[in-house]
Amino acid sequence: MPREVLLGRLGVAVAVVCATAVTITAVAIAMPSVRASLGFAPAPEVPSYAAGQSVDFPASLFNQAPHTLAIFFRSDCGACARMKPFFARLAARDDVAAVRVVAVTSDRNRADALTFVKQIGLGQSSLVTMDLTNLRLRRVPTVVLMDRSGAIQAAVEGIPSSQDEETLLRLVTTLSQVR
Repeated sequence: MPREVLLGRLGVAVAVVCATAVTITAVAIAMPSVRASLGFAPAPEVPSYAAGQSVDFPASLFNQAPHTLAIFFRSDCGACARMKPFFARLAARDDVAAVRVVAVTSDRNRADALTFVKQIGLGQSSLVTMDLTNLRLRRVPTVVLMDRSGAIQAAVEGIPSSQDEETLLRLVTTLSQVR
């Protein structure tokens, strides 16, 4: 085999090995566990919704009562299913005069969404189906408590700690008792 062909093949092999090594390194560094082992601090996660912000939901979702508690879910979400007892405790505070509880989803299967809503103790009128892709919402479950103007009073993303659960329940209970 001529020397030029051999050197050409060797050059291609070296280029492939280098490209593979760079790709593997880039992927590994992107992994949180590898970044932590190298001493990189994880970027702080900014919540989608936080107290003091205003919501980017349609006004019809929150302007019908002094306060609205929106529970964002998907019927096929495992974390949402685990949160049903907590959602049921929140739904029990539904008092349209003071705090309206709505369950919001983008589920295409309305029957599954309705079953989910009934399992947490809400009726069909509490189910809101809308496109969630244009919202700041990053994950479900998310619970957002807002006033009539759309100002966020409290928000919890994902599965909350027991302390966050109790704080939110206390706040919703207090608001539902205020006329």
